[in-house]
Amino acid sequence: MGLIKRFTIVQLSLLLAIVFCGCGSTVKISDYYKFNEINIFYFQNYNNDSLKLNIDFNGSHRYIDLNSRNKVKLEPDVKKSLKSVAYLEKLKLFFVSKSTMKKWGSSYSCFLIDNKNLKYNKQLFTERNNILISEVFHYRNSANVICIKSIDDFSLVFLNSLYKRHPNRTSDEMQDDSLYLTRNTLTEVSSLVSGSEFAKTVSKRRKILDTINAAFNEVNKYFQPVTILESLDVEPYKTLKSFYYQALLTRISFLDDLEKLYRTRMDYITYLSDTNSKEEMQKKGESKISKNILDTIVTLAKANKVIMVNESHYDFRHRYFLYNILDSLYSNGYRNLCLEDYKNYNNQLSSFPQRKDGFYIQEPFMAQLIRKAKLLGFNIYPYEDTTGDINNYSSLIEKREYTQAKNFYKLYQADSNNKWIVYAGMEHVNKKSFMTNYQSFCMYFTRLSGINPFVMNQTNFSLLSNRTDYLINKPTGYYYFEPDSSNHNNKQADLYIANNIYQNPYLDIAGFQFEPTKKYRIVPQSETDRACKIFVYISKEFDQIGQKAIPIYIGSLKEHESLKLRLPADEYAAIITDENEKIIAGSKIHIEE
Repeated sequence: MGLIKRFTIVQLSLLLAIVFCGCGSTVKISDYYKFNEINIFYFQNYNNDSLKLNIDFNGSHRYIDLNSRNKVKLEPDVKKSLKSVAYLEKLKLFFVSKSTMKKWGSSYSCFLIDNKNLKYNKQLFTERNNILISEVFHYRNSANVICIKSIDDFSLVFLNSLYKRHPNRTSDEMQDDSLYLTRNTLTEVSSLVSGSEFAKTVSKRRKILDTINAAFNEVNKYFQPVTILESLDVEPYKTLKSFYYQALLTRISFLDDLEKLYRTRMDYITYLSDTNSKEEMQKKGESKISKNILDTIVTLAKANKVIMVNESHYDFRHRYFLYNILDSLYSNGYRNLCLEDYKNYNNQLSSFPQRKDGFYIQEPFMAQLIRKAKLLGFNIYPYEDTTGDINNYSSLIEKREYTQAKNFYKLYQADSNNKWIVYAGMEHVNKKSFMTNYQSFCMYFTRLSGINPFVMNQTNFSLLSNRTDYLINKPTGYYYFEPDSSNHNNKQADLYIANNIYQNPYLDIAGFQFEPTKKYRIVPQSETDRACKIFVYISKEFDQIGQKAIPIYIGSLKEHESLKLRLPADEYAAIITDENEKIIAGSKIHIEE
């Protein structure tokens, strides 16, 4: 039991497994398997409390239950790899999992061994931070020991095995991106096992992960999730930070607080050690859209049956762009709008967007986009992948991209006489590749339909960290590159769009008004004697479902501060709340045409 006291947490992204067939040596099952636990969040997490072992991994995973086994047979390749480092009959298996792919995949397994039965083969391993790590991965139907860590009289052996190579990957490539260690795993294996502070706080880490996940998915509050996330200290937990920043950015983006969103985005870039080279606009071919935006879009719309537009999920300016061109697209035969993440929407029953319709639907500008589309007469459809079976795909990524394309193609076939707009996140609309190794939703749709969509990319040059000089002296609005000069990102899109909007458009921005036929009125000045929150709802929606409706504007007011907004003609309910979003005052506002 000395091991239980001394064995500190290891961050193990292990979705690992050995194929239990074929002839060869057998290994015993350790009793420690009884303490294994798998959690699925933004990434997947393996932990074993008795061994004080905790490891993060990415990918689709099938955990192998060892409960009914006393011993497990090893495949020849697995046996060969293990024999070089240990006496097989002395190994005890306590964790094993494999990719969910039927046709190809890799696996991981974890063994416990007495140090006196361990054989270090220096030709196979290099030493780093007191861990022996294999130098080369040979993915040719083989197995490789990833690392061996000695703890007092015991050692951990982590093994990666390939049970069938992906037919489209070369032998020296990671063949199964659906199952791999997070990038910090080996570093954390070292720090955790050696008794670091990280190792001593695994329970706190789990609570932080639970908190991030809960705050990210919160649908009843807008400000509270941001407050909760900002209070967390994630510095000791490197593998949580990417999820943390994405959750925080998304939650801030629902509010009128671009400065905070910008600062957080810059912190995220710093964490990623990102260069801003991808965000620097190439001046060649730059053309202004703002004043002539409708004419430009009309020209593009007439020549195409399908337009795809992308967005960053935490940047309202991308939704506002599509909002402003919907009229022109409708007048040119576009009748159908497909939205990512609109899983619960019913085109016939939903008279207005609600928070329950989808996570990103809660964002005010996304809801306003949907309201306008319905008012114009668009049919609105979801096309998200909601299937669970992954057995016929090489990865979850491939499954989602292909299934989205298949869903959209089925919708398109049912109404091919009218034109379609598809609105998606980031790289899903890429025309040449998705995340380097995969085909995108757009590419799969082209293959299925024979149609080449016109793709507009807003994310390459319109990230919130884009406050560079190239639009510094230009009027607020949207700008684009001529298609022939758009060599950016290997021409993944037909048109690249940038903007220099750094303020909520419902605030009074001089010279920035895309709907000149509509008059705007000022929300009556409202002074408060304490800091508060303000929510402006469409009155008929608020009257039906109260604070479960999606506001058109969400902001904060300091003590004795007033707020002036320009809003489209409608009936509104302006609600003042305390910090916990409890209503303390409210008024109805009528804005005429």
